[in-house]
Amino acid sequence: MSRVHERMEMPTYLAGTEFAVGRLMDAVWYEHGEFVKASGFVREEVDEPTWNAFVSASLSEDEDTFWATYSGPGLTQLSANNALAVRATTHGLAAGALAGALLQIAKQGFLRFTGKPECRAAD
Repeated sequence: MSRVHERMEMPTYLAGTEFAVGRLMDAVWYEHGEFVKASGFVREEVDEPTWNAFVSASLSEDEDTFWATYSGPGLTQLSANNALAVRATTHGLAAGALAGALLQIAKQGFLRFTGKPECRAAD
């Protein structure tokens, strides 16, 4: 026995997804704002010897030893900048994932009302 699907009108679909889309938009903008705040990684704030030691250790895949043994004067600032970089990356990825969820809702709506699997730009 097959189930007969009622045809949903576009305004009904939009009303049905409005709450989810609104929450996703709020979350995307929040994560974007946190990304902007956290992306304050400024290399110039770290003194040259500390920065060079960190880059050298990073390139030689010896970063763990660097954090365990280095005691230069810029270590605190470098550690804070590293934490900001990780935080910025996390918020950037979250914003991207949430934006992807928004695009999925849009794609589902497009497919529901056009029946076409993709949207192409007009030639």
